Amino acid sequence: MKIKQLSKVALAVALSSAIMFEGCKKYDDDITRLEQGIEQNSSDIASLKTQLATLAANNVVESVTSITGGFKITFKRPDGTTFSYDIVNGDKGDKGDKGDTGNNGTSPLIRINATSGNWEIAQNGTDYVDTGIKAKGDKGDQGTPGAPGQPGQPGVPGQDGQDGQDGEDGAPGQDGSVVTIETIGGKQYWHIDGQNTGVQAYFGDIAMIATDGGYNVVFTDAEGNSSSSVFLATEAVAVSSLTLVPSLHSSNTPVVLFPRIVNNATSRTTYMQGYATITYNLNPFGVATANYESSGLLTEKTEEVSFRSSGATPSASFTKVGEAKTFGDITVKYKPVNNTGNSVFPNPSGNEHLHIALQVKNNKAASNQQYVASPFNLAKEEIIETDEVTIEKAIKASETAPYTLVNGYSSGAFTGSAFVEAGTGTPNLSLSNTAAAAKTNAHFTLHIRNNAENDLGSGNSYEGAIELEKELRGFFGRAQVGNQIVSMDDNGLDGYDLRFALANPNSTEANWLKVDAATGAISVKESTPGQYNTAALGNHAIVKADLYATATSTTSIATRYVKVGFTQGVIQPVDVKGNINHALTSTASATKDVQWIVPTTLDAAYNTTGKSANDFHNSYNWVFDAAVRTIADPSGSAQLGTVPTTWFTFHDMDNTTQAVTRKVEINQTLVNPGTYKLTGRYVPTASNSSDPVVNVEILVKVSINGNISYAPIPAYWENNAARVYGTPNGSSWYMGGDMNEYITLNNTISGPGVTYNFSIPSADHQAIAAFGTGNLSSSAIVNALGGEQLHVVNPAAPQHHSNAARDAFNYITGWTFTKNTFTVRVNYYLNGNPVPFKTESIPVRFKNPVKTVVLKNNGAATVTDKQGGNNNQDVALRNFVRVEDYQGVTLFNYQGVLNSNNAYDNTRLQRYGITVFGGSALNPTLSTSAVTLDRAYYNSNPSVDISGSLPATTSVSIVNVGGSATARWTNNGANTITQPITLVFKIKVANRYNDGANNNLSDIEQEVKVVVNPQN
Repeated sequence: MKIKQLSKVALAVALSSAIMFEGCKKYDDDITRLEQGIEQNSSDIASLKTQLATLAANNVVESVTSITGGFKITFKRPDGTTFSYDIVNGDKGDKGDKGDTGNNGTSPLIRINATSGNWEIAQNGTDYVDTGIKAKGDKGDQGTPGAPGQPGQPGVPGQDGQDGQDGEDGAPGQDGSVVTIETIGGKQYWHIDGQNTGVQAYFGDIAMIATDGGYNVVFTDAEGNSSSSVFLATEAVAVSSLTLVPSLHSSNTPVVLFPRIVNNATSRTTYMQGYATITYNLNPFGVATANYESSGLLTEKTEEVSFRSSGATPSASFTKVGEAKTFGDITVKYKPVNNTGNSVFPNPSGNEHLHIALQVKNNKAASNQQYVASPFNLAKEEIIETDEVTIEKAIKASETAPYTLVNGYSSGAFTGSAFVEAGTGTPNLSLSNTAAAAKTNAHFTLHIRNNAENDLGSGNSYEGAIELEKELRGFFGRAQVGNQIVSMDDNGLDGYDLRFALANPNSTEANWLKVDAATGAISVKESTPGQYNTAALGNHAIVKADLYATATSTTSIATRYVKVGFTQGVIQPVDVKGNINHALTSTASATKDVQWIVPTTLDAAYNTTGKSANDFHNSYNWVFDAAVRTIADPSGSAQLGTVPTTWFTFHDMDNTTQAVTRKVEINQTLVNPGTYKLTGRYVPTASNSSDPVVNVEILVKVSINGNISYAPIPAYWENNAARVYGTPNGSSWYMGGDMNEYITLNNTISGPGVTYNFSIPSADHQAIAAFGTGNLSSSAIVNALGGEQLHVVNPAAPQHHSNAARDAFNYITGWTFTKNTFTVRVNYYLNGNPVPFKTESIPVRFKNPVKTVVLKNNGAATVTDKQGGNNNQDVALRNFVRVEDYQGVTLFNYQGVLNSNNAYDNTRLQRYGITVFGGSALNPTLSTSAVTLDRAYYNSNPSVDISGSLPATTSVSIVNVGGSATARWTNNGANTITQPITLVFKIKVANRYNDGANNNLSDIEQEVKVVVNPQN
């Protein structure tokens, strides 16, 4: 263990580890022994850090004492009581491999001798031994100047550190002596100022570093490196500053609200004055609660200096109504006094604003240093008009939790300026007697026996009255905070008085309900002495609830109406459940027996209602309420939620014969595999019956035997997608095909009939591909593959190059580049159901049937300037390209005039939309429109394009020679050029499915270089 040292300066002190190895606590020469325990030890250290951090959050350190094997920390609670926390050596660990004999582990306490100034070490309670190492170190760095203002309580000075300027103390100077862990001979030892103490250090050592206001507890790892620290505060004498903990803000400025309920925003007659609950964090943490007290609120119309010493006179406009203090914060409750109009707060129409600050008195400080105040914060009145106040059913998650509205409450009832009537199906209390009577469900339901005025001893579970004062609370709307509805009790408006009465005291309702005016205790009235009031069954009564500021107030702030119902049966309806498991067949419908969950008949309903089967079915009618798909099979194949009840038909649900089987007929042309929850009720036939409703829930699990899915045909798939080349279509080319060319369907489903179709789900993809002879979105539902006619929409359609997502050229893959896929969906149907039970996605790519243009003769030619005395030098460009299609058929290839190896397939060229070739098979030609001069350059400087600045008298042109494109170099001058020039020509052979846009040029364009040499 480590324990504090008693120096006046903040110096590290070290104690030995709490980790115990075989025979001793030390680092064995064999590092493996340390590694055996490190994982568990790391967990122990982490747990210790967590425990210390938890204790430090709410307690302060009173003392630290060395004990055998460790140290004892004594903590003090905010109420002054204390408790101890011991950190001692761990138990003996498991035996490891044998190592060298080590010394017994120690828990040394390290201190500075007050006389000699040397470090001393005491081990396990022995006398201190002088280490001979001086504790005095170099002068510390200058502390950072504090902010000007009231001086704080004196901190522990840094050794020889320079004083900060007036204000709070600066940071302490650097420690005079440095405590470290160093490795010597493979073992680790504590060192002070670089000198070995001879005391070994171990994994998991803990150091307590004394600092201003407490201790930093630092943990070390196996290498002696320190981890993050835990700060343990000691008890402080006085509060030096306070900081508001804001709960509300306006324009990022914290604001304190003082609520006040008024008649209206104009005259502002006060009906109820509330208080503000204000919490401040204290600095430093750990001031004893007996050492300070709040003395009142200070008020200013402008921002003021936040610190005071001799104190200021608290404002008489506020009175304290509550206070709670801890080591870390103070929470006060202040209420404006005699605020009948706007006497405390500035007039809202003016430019002034009220600011408040909490002044605290330090009871143990010098008389001229006793008071400190928080910074001033903006204070505002929260004006609440009476129509912004309501009474509602409320709940609390715990004793200390705030009140919240019941589940289902319609918050839309607060419009931002007033509460209005909510819907009849909501639990909101009503604004009128009539609206309460129209509620679908009563706000409270009384059992005529369990909630009777008196327990008549008939064996019921008697509960007595329901106290509305505990069930109902006041709330108000905050338009300025997003129309929040918050409780009065938790926002400074508690202490109000609720009063209750029958809304219709002169009606028959007075025969059924008893109401206590003070507590709102409601019970079923004993109209006939000694008898339960069965006459109340099927009826209701209305209770009027009024909210007043106090028990003596005469002006009501809010009024609400409560509907109370009466029941004789069990308040919670009876629940009966059953199951059906069904595998689809080929028929239009199938009728299945309901398998009830114990008992196996409707006996559960008969037993719970206390009726025979005959009596039950003569007293109840079956109502089928809803069918809900809860699980889709396969997952994601259908939307979950309500489905039409017409998919299921119940049989014999009202049959009076007890043993008859209740059945459900399933429409097999509408129901797909999955789980469906069918809910219904047995409802009493009499409108005022005391019998409970019987809820019925049946889970229908629908399945199929087998499955269906597609499989790719490998020969027609490329890069994980179906590849569509297309097929000849007369003189044109049909870029499409039938799905049976690309996939097969594996169907193992037995029972229901299976059909399917194909669709293109994406609107973008529908613009580039379609099914059928026209631009259809899907093909017919079929039971055999073939004839789908999936094809690309004309690439030159209006969307061409105007919308990337709908540009067909972005979905036609070439031979040197890969483009996007589009998605075809296969939808599977059972028994002619219009909704597929399963879908699968098929990725598809169209692929250009024309291969990449082949460059011949290395794409290079050479001519000599003015050769043979000619000004023109020609190069026939048809010699450099050859074009083939996906089947390897050569579409164009020039080998020489009348050469039998020439190729010119006019039919295919026309189908593929290639227009730059002409001539015949004997003399194929290349159009000049296919050729452009790209650039020219001197061979000595290829990076500079000279095509626009050729030597004088020279030029380059593309001419038609013999019907075919020819590159011509012309020099009309008397002299030849002086250095070689390279001419670069681009030959572009576009086709129907690649026009060169969309980064597609690499397939259809080749580069030919003609070098023009000067004459020697």
